[in-house]
Amino acid sequence: MNGQHNSRRFEESSPAFLDEMKLKMPGWITKGITKDTVTYAEKLGQYLKKQKYSSSQIRNIFGEIKRLEMQGWSKTTETSLLLFKPKLAYGAARQSMKDSKEAASNLTEILKTGIDSIIDSEENNKETALKNFSQIFEAVLAYHKAFGGK
Repeated sequence: MNGQHNSRRFEESSPAFLDEMKLKMPGWITKGITKDTVTYAEKLGQYLKKQKYSSSQIRNIFGEIKRLEMQGWSKTTETSLLLFKPKLAYGAARQSMKDSKEAASNLTEILKTGIDSIIDSEENNKETALKNFSQIFEAVLAYHKAFGGK
């Protein structure tokens, strides 16, 4: 029991998987989704739920990502994706609760890494990269809801 408590406290104070996810995100975006991707999406969904990050906030982000994916790749999509980064930062800064503010900030950093990976991908792969990004975030949303996110 004591080992579990220490482990839980470590996870809550310093979720190492977030840094790992940021490192792995470019590969998932450009090369495709793996079992590892789903494992990290699950961890992120659970983390966001524990930090009381609301489903509506996640759905708003997902809605914007999906909208961009559906319009297809163009210079306008690229511009919108780049401008989504400051919107994410603004949304994170607006969080009032300490836990959800930290979660929003961590999520923003992961999403910014994903956006940069799309922008930096080969020109003929950008649409696929955006689709992978959308699917990864959809998995995070699904896990957040599965863990009881409201």
